[in-house]
Amino acid sequence: MSVILKLNILKQEEIDIISKELTIYPYDKYEEEKKHQKKYTPYQTKAPVGISMFLPNPEDRTIRIPYTFACNLRPEFIQLNKKKDYLKIINDENFQVELLDKQIPFFNKARKQLSLHNTTSLCLPPGFGKTILGQALAFIKGLMSLTLVTRKKIGYAHVTTIQKCLPDLADKIWFVGKKGFRPPGKNYFNEIQTLPGEKKYEEDSYIPYFIICTSGSTHKIPKKVLEKVGTLIVDEAHLFCAPEKVECLLCTQPKFIILETATLQRGDKLERMVQLIAGEHRVYKRSDTQYIVYRLETNVCVQEEKGPRGVSYGKLCASLGEDEYRNGIFVNIIKSNPHRKFMILSLSVNHVKNLQKIFSKNEIESDILCGNKDNYSDSHVLIGTMSKMGVGFDEENACEDFKGVKSNVLFLAHSMAQWQLFEQYVGRVKRTSEIPIVIWMHDRNKMGRNHFKNLEDWIKLTNGEIIEIQYKPDGIILPELSKTEG
Repeated sequence: MSVILKLNILKQEEIDIISKELTIYPYDKYEEEKKHQKKYTPYQTKAPVGISMFLPNPEDRTIRIPYTFACNLRPEFIQLNKKKDYLKIINDENFQVELLDKQIPFFNKARKQLSLHNTTSLCLPPGFGKTILGQALAFIKGLMSLTLVTRKKIGYAHVTTIQKCLPDLADKIWFVGKKGFRPPGKNYFNEIQTLPGEKKYEEDSYIPYFIICTSGSTHKIPKKVLEKVGTLIVDEAHLFCAPEKVECLLCTQPKFIILETATLQRGDKLERMVQLIAGEHRVYKRSDTQYIVYRLETNVCVQEEKGPRGVSYGKLCASLGEDEYRNGIFVNIIKSNPHRKFMILSLSVNHVKNLQKIFSKNEIESDILCGNKDNYSDSHVLIGTMSKMGVGFDEENACEDFKGVKSNVLFLAHSMAQWQLFEQYVGRVKRTSEIPIVIWMHDRNKMGRNHFKNLEDWIKLTNGEIIEIQYKPDGIILPELSKTEG
């Protein structure tokens, strides 16, 4: 969400402020630690590369800057987007899906923030229903909406939500660049001369009410359509905090903006990018859904390789993924627990494919999601990469032949240092009504053990119970299913 300003209305001091405060530098923990070393010299550290959170246009001498930043720069800029002629949704239908009791207080708070600030951030746990809350908020504002997503599967989740909640408007959805969705008519903006006060358009004047678009496809949306967007939704907003996302974040000038993310805070502190647009106010809830973490002592230890920054995490994960004994642990536990449905998240595509081959030899029903593979069949075990399934993945919306039973056991094939990643990954099995189980492969390598130690407080803070168990080749039987209290 941006505001477009003519350069000639800006004072030189304002231009200087824009250049300085809208150039954002990612925080690098390793580089910061180097600066505090006793033997540190400036040439030993790499020069930081800033991200310009503004887009100048030399042709018409304008500049696009983030909405909230613009409002703070000069209060009168608040009115610029409010004066625009947005497309209103013509509809007598009510929202067809009732919000859950637990969602209503957060919906009401976000609605108040939209009224006060024109922006809100839904910082709610995975599986809480951010998608439906965002679309409900957009609907009550009654304006054409644009939803930005990072992946196609997440976009289809929004399509499904709109179809369920507003079935009479299902034909008004445009998923940019995807088959089966009608794009805006080429002649929508060609008005025919009519009686005063009456507007008519040439044939082929169709216009969508709900636009879904991946971050790299906003250039495919006609400029005149972007100008009519009244509400912008940014799903998994923390993933938009990168230099290549600046263009899509500032591509339109809506009246309202809604950010959606369970983990806005980032290790590199680049959440500042979206906060410049939507402000720092938010609707927040920490996850309190009950879950169990089995810290499984595998007794596996592989050789570590060191690089400039210490042990190579990527090479460590690759070596662990190739360990036959360790891969046999997955087989043993899965075959010992037919009453459970499993999901395995791995860092490596090769490991995912190798596990599927191993499972096939052991007559374990499984499918995979990794690389360019976007579809899978509902199976006893779903194996996928952390990058493909770790954020925004929902079995019910992602699987065409979903049979109604959600995964209730998550294997984390590799460790992670950040609580944000852990929270997202665990969220994949928090969509079930049973108490989900997370199995942490606690190998004998120091890096993975340090990762778990750093996560212990977060696990306890989010209503997780840690149980330490030793792996036994004769099988580990997981508890019978029980309902969550969260």
